[in-house]
Amino acid sequence: MINNIFHIDMDSFFPSVEALYNPKLKDIPMVVGHRVVSSANYLARNLGIKSAMKLIDAKKIYPPLVVVEPNMSRYIKISNKINDFLKSQVKKVESGSIDEWYIDTNNSRFENWNEFEFASYLKQEIKNKFELNCSIGNSFTTFLAKMATNICKPNGFITLSKDNFKSYIYDLPVSKIIGIGPSSSKILEDFDIKKISDIAKLEKDFLIRKRMGISWSKIKMNVLGIKYDNVNPDYKRKNIGRSVSIRGFTEYIEFRELISDLCKDLNTKLSWEDFVFKSVNLKLKLIDNQSFTKTINFQDYAKKIPLNKIFNLFEKLINPELYEKIINISVTANDLLGNKNLEQLNLFESVTVKLSQENDLERIKNNICLLYTSPSPRDRSL
Repeated sequence: MINNIFHIDMDSFFPSVEALYNPKLKDIPMVVGHRVVSSANYLARNLGIKSAMKLIDAKKIYPPLVVVEPNMSRYIKISNKINDFLKSQVKKVESGSIDEWYIDTNNSRFENWNEFEFASYLKQEIKNKFELNCSIGNSFTTFLAKMATNICKPNGFITLSKDNFKSYIYDLPVSKIIGIGPSSSKILEDFDIKKISDIAKLEKDFLIRKRMGISWSKIKMNVLGIKYDNVNPDYKRKNIGRSVSIRGFTEYIEFRELISDLCKDLNTKLSWEDFVFKSVNLKLKLIDNQSFTKTINFQDYAKKIPLNKIFNLFEKLINPELYEKIINISVTANDLLGNKNLEQLNLFESVTVKLSQENDLERIKNNICLLYTSPSPRDRSL
């Protein structure tokens, strides 16, 4: 298999999982959300309903729209089952998020299959076992594999090879690059870089490199098809976050409710994964590409995000006259550690403290002995 990297992305994951528990939701326009649309099924998307849209605005587009409250524990449970299945097939599996994975088929029982055969096998197995559809992108780098998935959704498959990837992505706007946000897009536009092909053909890039730093190097390597990272099955997450994109929110109570939802979802994820964390930050992005961030650092590892402290961060972070400019809110728990690892760490620390105390007692005893057997000043100078 020449193109050994696969990116699996579940199609409209949250609505699809809800339809498993309530089959009546399968063939009607439906969204999962609370105050804003978290995820819409494809019937709703075809009507123009999108993620980050206010539910009240989504209802204006299609009044009979069905809204289901998010159930994060349900989604995490299904996600973990899919993760276990993928790991039973291939050793090199890396989780990208709750509904996406990267797979490397090198040195696996599938390495002599062709790309289409393996993708078809995975799609059929996931459909049979979980009654869910997925899209699969395939390439020789992780970046291009995910770009391929974005091209073939929903429920599709495509390979971006060294021979054809330019024809698929070079005419796309730079905003379609994985990891490019509004601020990076604005910087690229300042240099008259509008299409991905503009990045590939740019030779004198000193000024933009100076402006964007290492992120520019990664962007350029990605669009040139240069591999710089591998699928890492041992990757350990350093942080977990939840974010919501919004438009037109102006009231403080609306932001409190949004932040409350984000923290609730995040605490569910932390509890399910048995993570503790050392700090949490709140980040706001504005429509003019400004962003504001504040962080809470904990003396000891925390298990749950303190909601009132996050509210206080929000109040300190931004003035009410800027509320209408907020387009994204994110809450992130940082410096993650498994709770079992913390217990082992605490056990180690307690043993260390005990040994330290015993050593202190031993030093005191030795010092007392020295008082009675102290050498002469001449001997000490030796």
